[in-house]
Amino acid sequence: MRHIDSADLALRALDGDAARLPAREAAHLRDCPSCARELASYRRVVQAGRTAEAADVPTPPPPSVWDAVLAGIEDDASGPDGPPP
Repeated sequence: MRHIDSADLALRALDGDAARLPAREAAHLRDCPSCARELASYRRVVQAGRTAEAADVPTPPPPSVWDAVLAGIEDDASGPDGPPP
């Protein structure tokens, strides 16, 4: 059997038992270390998101940072020969 689609694994991590996999995919999950690791990784991310507190969220950078990023992107888009046609 092919590996379980990443989107299906992510949905299972988000919904827990509410997102039951078909029997064939559930059997694959039990026998496939790669899919089991991917599901465990998604579950850790979901748990971290659900238990995050305001202090865990980084402070946004000042507007000057975004201005510099946008200026750099515009410079890259212009390239050595000017802006693209």
